[in-house]
Amino acid sequence: MLYIVIAKEKFKSVNRIQNRISKSEWIDIIDKGTHFTWYEDTGSGKEYYSNFPDSSPKVQALTEYDEKGKYFNVVAYFSEEYGIISFDMPRMTKVRLLILYNLATQLNALLLKNGSKEIDLEFISALK
Repeated sequence: MLYIVIAKEKFKSVNRIQNRISKSEWIDIIDKGTHFTWYEDTGSGKEYYSNFPDSSPKVQALTEYDEKGKYFNVVAYFSEEYGIISFDMPRMTKVRLLILYNLATQLNALLLKNGSKEIDLEFISALK
């Protein structure tokens, strides 16, 4: 399984990450108008937070809305514990990786495959 994350450093174990993305950095970038929407700003997110008001806000952001299916194709999860952002998406595409790469760049972080291999523009441009 492919594990795509944004982190400030490469890692073999998330427990050993020293330089972490802060929640305030994450919130600031998403609020600045990236391609992402906060989960709590969606219909299902509003319903979820009304049922679970003690849940931590601003940990999920969504992008690439599918009008026909009425869902988002890419979900970003911020881990407050480890200071990384992980992603759930049906498949990796060049466009999606560019969006994630730009998000990583704005956070002064790295886009990583399985935590240890950096995904850079050269890797992305080589995709078909």
